[in-house]
Amino acid sequence: MAVKKSTHWEGAPNTNAKAAINEIRKVKGKLAIEVTKAHIRKAKVSGVFEIADTEMPFRIKKGELTVEVICLWHGKKPKTTWTHLTLGKQYELIPSYTGEVVANIS
Repeated sequence: MAVKKSTHWEGAPNTNAKAAINEIRKVKGKLAIEVTKAHIRKAKVSGVFEIADTEMPFRIKKGELTVEVICLWHGKKPKTTWTHLTLGKQYELIPSYTGEVVANIS
């Protein structure tokens, strides 16, 4: 019998203020964003992230600008969307980025 997918991340903490970037991957010609002091689930991160290819990757949540990025949280992908980073004051869109991007935060 197949294992049923869960709506929560089994084995991954819901928040982790001490989480940090611990894995990168290479991309070529992708829409990316370079962030400084963005946050995800209480963790502050800075780096380059690949923006998810969705209809609306940018959203306002609780009065703050977020962006959906292709990145894992403690090695896991959310069931329905990619990770949403809450942007700080410093970020830069990079239309056709080739190089290393953040792949996992834990």
